Amino acid sequence: MLRVLSNRLLVLILLVTGIVILLLVQVIPGFQLIVITVTPPKRTISIIEPTPTSPIKPTVIITTSVITPPSNEALEYARTYLEFKVDREFYKLGDKVKITIINHGDKTIEMTNPPWAIYKYTGKDWVKVYTPPCRVKTTVVFDIKKGREVEMVTHETITIKPECSVSWVWNLKVYGELVTPGRYAITLRDDIFIKVNGKSFRMLRIGGLVRSNLEEPIVYFTVEES
Repeated sequence: MLRVLSNRLLVLILLVTGIVILLLVQVIPGFQLIVITVTPPKRTISIIEPTPTSPIKPTVIITTSVITPPSNEALEYARTYLEFKVDREFYKLGDKVKITIINHGDKTIEMTNPPWAIYKYTGKDWVKVYTPPCRVKTTVVFDIKKGREVEMVTHETITIKPECSVSWVWNLKVYGELVTPGRYAITLRDDIFIKVNGKSFRMLRIGGLVRSNLEEPIVYFTVEES
């Protein structure tokens, strides 16, 4: 008789405990119920979480895979209306390459300065050999916390009006060393800022050292032995 009463009391306690836990899960936001299922010799832990009542925060995913940049109005304008040009098709080691970018569209475009990178063809893929450092400028801004003006270093940009151009000169050197002879190409750099008609686009492609093909705008040239 005593054993029967003990069993009934145990069942009652378990039933009440279960009801209390279910009420806590439903009533208290963020309450987690951890269920441990023991299956000798392994232990499995399952976590039952109620649906959060607050909005889910956006998630940032960083990937090192090479992907096609997303479509964007500013980027599409650059691909469609910008043209890269060099002053010659063939160069000797020691020559200087004049790189020009022309805006053939009807809108003004603002870009990272310089906006280009150099790739070399290996016979199968294009390998990035040089991305020039972004030029910087110093501006004076008012710091509210400090209560005074402070100098801030920011990346410099270039502005190209319709049917206008901007040029740079490259000495065929990468970090002080001349490049080797071969087939080269110039295209937009992986880390670039573009702004057209007040709409801006910023791209940072990670893992773009080797590409099977290059995207417009592109210009090709050959470097030969001197």
